[in-house]
Amino acid sequence: MNESTEHDPARHDPTLHDAYDRLGAGVRPPADGPERVLRRIAVRRRRRRAAAGVAALALVGGVGAAAVTTGGDPDRVVDAASQPEPPALTTTLADGTTHTFEGVELTCFDGLLTAYNEQVVTRDADEEWSEPVLSEPFLYLEVRTDAVDLGKPYQLPVDGPGGSGTYPVLLFFAIDDDGAGRPNELSSAEGEASGTVRVDEATCGPEPTLALTADVVLGSELQGRPSMPLRGGLDLR
Repeated sequence: MNESTEHDPARHDPTLHDAYDRLGAGVRPPADGPERVLRRIAVRRRRRRAAAGVAALALVGGVGAAAVTTGGDPDRVVDAASQPEPPALTTTLADGTTHTFEGVELTCFDGLLTAYNEQVVTRDADEEWSEPVLSEPFLYLEVRTDAVDLGKPYQLPVDGPGGSGTYPVLLFFAIDDDGAGRPNELSSAEGEASGTVRVDEATCGPEPTLALTADVVLGSELQGRPSMPLRGGLDLR
């Protein structure tokens, strides 16, 4: 499941490589997460930004960060309290069972909200150097407080002016058994993604907040793997 970075342009350019590493360090979930999943997210993020060209790379280095803003207040809030509380975020596996994402934590760094659930991993007890396997799906969300339009239904796929670091909202989850014995990694930026996601509240500060609802199908980032649904809501206030 690991992907090679042989053709990653940033690998051969120390300046770009350092810029990617600085960005990755700011948005990465805690170090006790499954490093294999986090590396795959980082590799894809680098490839998307490299493909987007010089303008996107400038954004990664922090030079043009203002270019992705909408001019609004980063702490904009709609009256989310008046909205009915959505059900928890869930996905349906190939065998028909439903998984609910629980224990989601929220952090904010430089205007970028990241939400992720507790990562439950297992290893083969008979193989000392075996790769960790996700025993439950791993959820990872990003919301850029300076770019997202609160209350606006975003039609998937959602992208931005550059790489994934400029998207107003990014939904991702990874799973090592989709109910049919297959690993899968899914994103709201893939071409096969569909449905809508709406962010009603997104603030940073000492106590960041996030409220969103989703009724989407995420596209797979792995060739030949099926799309999977993500429905319900998240209220971290």
